[in-house]
Amino acid sequence: MVPPRPGTAGAGGRPLSPTRSATVQAHAPAGRARGAGDELPEDRLRQLYSQYVEARRRQKESTADVSFDAVAKSLRESGARLREKHGKAVDFEVTVKDGKTFLRPVIK
Repeated sequence: MVPPRPGTAGAGGRPLSPTRSATVQAHAPAGRARGAGDELPEDRLRQLYSQYVEARRRQKESTADVSFDAVAKSLRESGARLREKHGKAVDFEVTVKDGKTFLRPVIK
C-alpha cells in the first residue's frame, strides 16, 4: 500500500477538511512577508515562463522541451525549498550568463 503524500491527508489517512487547512494557514508565523503556504501566484509563474522562453529564443536556445507545467513545477519546488531554508519570500528572475538562460532565485 502506498502512503498518502504529505499534506494530502490528515490523521488516519483522511483528507484534510477545508476548515482544517484554512485554520493551519491562518496561524502562519508572523514576520514573513507572505503566508506559510505561499507559492508564486499563477500570473507571476506565467510571466516568468514568458520571459524565460523569450530569453531562450533570443539566445538561439531550443524551446521545444520547455513547457509551462514543467517550469511552474520546478519553480514551485525550488521556491518551497528556499522558503523553508531561509524563512523568507522567494521570487525568480530570468538571467542570461555565458549565452545560457537561467531562472535565478531572489530571496526577499
